[in-house]
Amino acid sequence: MGDPGNPKRRLAAILSADVAGYSRLMAGDEDATIATLGEYRSAITALVGDHGGRLVDFTGDNFLSEFASAVDAVRCAVAIQQALRPRNASLPDGRRMQFRIGIHLGDVRVEGERIFGDGVNIAARLEGLAEPGGICISSNVHDLVRGKLDLRYQDLGDREVKNIPHPVHAIAVVTDGVESAPRSPRRRWRATRALALAMTVVAVVGLGTLWHGRQDALDLPKGPSIATLPFENLSGDPSQDYFSDGLTEDIITNLSKFRELFVIARHSTFQYKGRHVDVRDVGHELGARYVLEGSVRRAGDRVRITAQLSDASDAHQLWADTYDRDLTAGDLFAVQDDVTQRVVNAIGGRYGPISLTGLAETRRKATHSLDAYDCVLRTYEYLQIHTAENHLAARTCLEHAVEIDPQYAETRAWLAYTYAEEYRHGWNARPGYDPSERALEIATRAVELDPTSQVARGVLATTHFDRHEDQLFKTEAEQAIALNPNNALWLEILGGNLVQLGDWDRGMAMVRKAIALDPNPPGWVRIIVFLDQYRRGQYAQALAGAQATDIEDLFGRDVFVASAYGQLGRRAEAREAIDKLRAQYPDFPNGIYDTLVKQYRYPEGVARQVVEGLRKAGAGQ
Repeated sequence: MGDPGNPKRRLAAILSADVAGYSRLMAGDEDATIATLGEYRSAITALVGDHGGRLVDFTGDNFLSEFASAVDAVRCAVAIQQALRPRNASLPDGRRMQFRIGIHLGDVRVEGERIFGDGVNIAARLEGLAEPGGICISSNVHDLVRGKLDLRYQDLGDREVKNIPHPVHAIAVVTDGVESAPRSPRRRWRATRALALAMTVVAVVGLGTLWHGRQDALDLPKGPSIATLPFENLSGDPSQDYFSDGLTEDIITNLSKFRELFVIARHSTFQYKGRHVDVRDVGHELGARYVLEGSVRRAGDRVRITAQLSDASDAHQLWADTYDRDLTAGDLFAVQDDVTQRVVNAIGGRYGPISLTGLAETRRKATHSLDAYDCVLRTYEYLQIHTAENHLAARTCLEHAVEIDPQYAETRAWLAYTYAEEYRHGWNARPGYDPSERALEIATRAVELDPTSQVARGVLATTHFDRHEDQLFKTEAEQAIALNPNNALWLEILGGNLVQLGDWDRGMAMVRKAIALDPNPPGWVRIIVFLDQYRRGQYAQALAGAQATDIEDLFGRDVFVASAYGQLGRRAEAREAIDKLRAQYPDFPNGIYDTLVKQYRYPEGVARQVVEGLRKAGAGQ
């Protein structure tokens, strides 16, 4: 308990919610209502945690959460409503459980785990202004989130609310499928007409952009377009539609986090539900280069989910996979989340079929015809095949891309990354500038151009890491991962950086998640794994991992091989590995400890183990 004479206070974004018509639901079927609420409670609790919030209380049908960020609080509210919508769709009309959510940014009094004060009270009053399934926020929250989230808002004006001495300025949040404020029939008709007109304009301009490369009217993604059709429910039970529909919606939402993709909205793709269509027709009608489709079959405690990606230009299948899951081992929605992550990263990841198809086409182009997105694909190739030659090709292409499209944040970000790599490895250095300073300048500009770009945030984070600006690195890394927690590339890079700073638990958790999403990662990711094995004294496993790393020009890998041989007492093989290093680096092993700690930023304890292994191998120190 805090001191009553000097209570602890803090500023927080407060999310308050309750179930609309809860008493009616309980009166109709108490057991079913309690069961549904328990299921929803688990989903809500997980979403609050995923968005960086703290669940303060969940009593009956009310729950209260606090967030350090208003943006995170609104994101969480939208995620909750979108997650519950398909679940409610599977229930009879009279049994649906819809939450009303209110959010306010205010000062709260803290007593133990509880929070009190006008901030909490105003959030609760805003909750009462929201429609079932809707969200209502205060004007100060709106000021912070406006322009940062892809949402629409409806100003409800000043409202007199119970036990608050002054009017509260309320704003309703309107998301796809979540109507947060009531509308009169006339206003609804006007909104529908306006939305139809807007969709027509977007469709016409968007198709022109996709097929003709024009960007005069809209700042659309520069990468390929993809449409996800509703996954087909093959279970023979229409009540299971909620699962297949929810899976489809989650895939669309998560694909949209890959900024290089142009993802066709749910409204457009769900018109095909229940119809057998030719993917070429879908591609033509929606302006999509790629079409993802699939099915869900549930039988008892087993569920089988299939997914396939096709090129809509010729219906050629680019990728397919099947996921068999045992529902007794986990919650149905946890299975849905797991499959969503794997499908999304397989398709949207930088080595997925879309990127590989684009890269193959890019390789066939003459250098003078490469555009900005082509250069991004060339950078993915460098990340996979980590050599000085590929580094030079990527940097040269990106320098050209920034000239032809100076407002494209991701080309600037990747250009900054190549300068950071120049600083880190000494590859393709040119006189007259400091590559670290240039990387920081370009990465900072990329974030200014697009603060919501995960690439820009991630590159800025790694640039701070290379410059030993650790607190700045951690701040940017947190923001980068929050933008897309299922992007294997940034889990690998930033998780690896955290490992190098000695945060083994968090860093390795991120790397292991990345490898689960991307079972065939580039070789440099394996360095992080055998770094962890090496520090644990698992020298044989570390050696096997290092030897399996298919990168020729990699100093760190070769040093680990030689050191692991020394730790294992395999002197002849250790001598051969050391001779190889000396042939490439005549001064080896002079200054090896400083190189590992200061340049490559390996933890000091591991660096000392490596030096000890080299000494045992006969390198001499």
